[in-house]
Amino acid sequence: LTALHSSKPAASRLFDFLNQVTPSQVSISSFLVDFNTQQVTITGTSDSISSVNKYVDTLKFTKYTTDGGNSKKAFSNVVMTSFGISTAGSQNGQPATYTITMQYDPPLFDLTKKIALVVPTVTTTRATIDSPTDLFQPAPTTRKGN
Repeated sequence: LTALHSSKPAASRLFDFLNQVTPSQVSISSFLVDFNTQQVTITGTSDSISSVNKYVDTLKFTKYTTDGGNSKKAFSNVVMTSFGISTAGSQNGQPATYTITMQYDPPLFDLTKKIALVVPTVTTTRATIDSPTDLFQPAPTTRKGN
């Protein structure tokens, strides 16, 4: 029985993990996890598609540490597989819907390991990181001689 107990997934960690990585503007209506394939599917609503993109970026850049202190990526293959935007008939004032699929690293739910998530606190979108300049700018003016 001890071997069976130590091999079961620490599913209760889901609640702690979700609270740490999910922005306040994003709601979850369905959360499916397959402990055999390490695949997660999250479906829900949000105030905007921009908030969903930030959620996806947060998941992509979230890491975890174990007792040994090594930091690893918590989730891989994070993909927004579907989304929708509605102006009329939105659910609870949330006009954006989404579905995200991803893989998790198996130690996240290993009952024998102590796990701590390291969630990024900065904006991780490329547009903000790279700080791009304006694409269109006025042409320089030249003076013509008399």
